[in-house]
Amino acid sequence: VSQSRYRAKVSDLPRFILGHSYGGYLVNLMATQSVPNVAGYISYAGVWDSKSNDPTLVPKGMNPLASKAAELAPILVIQSKDDQNVPYTEFKKFSAWAKGIPNAEAFSLDTGGHFAEDEATLTKISARIKIFVQTRRR
Repeated sequence: VSQSRYRAKVSDLPRFILGHSYGGYLVNLMATQSVPNVAGYISYAGVWDSKSNDPTLVPKGMNPLASKAAELAPILVIQSKDDQNVPYTEFKKFSAWAKGIPNAEAFSLDTGGHFAEDEATLTKISARIKIFVQTRRR
């Protein structure tokens, strides 16, 4: 398929940005900014509070929680309670910050760790992402 034919086929489709771990932090940050032509964001095991993490990874002044929650773009945040890399407290901070915001959805898993390597966890995550994407395509 030529590039122009491909673009014609996908140009009207909604775009979603997904990130995991540090990519999840970047997704969280982008969801608090005005990024055009994005239907939603999906963050798995992403950092929310730059004060609670390595400052070399999360630059000063680049804290998603410093933004106004009411201006948050549609986002699905997924976190496992047993994540050894990104503490579950990050998820709790997001949940408290975004409470009552219709664009913000939080999905918590009891198990799955940081990488969600088992099939049962991946199935749960995939099913939840599918629902999020389908509700944003309309």
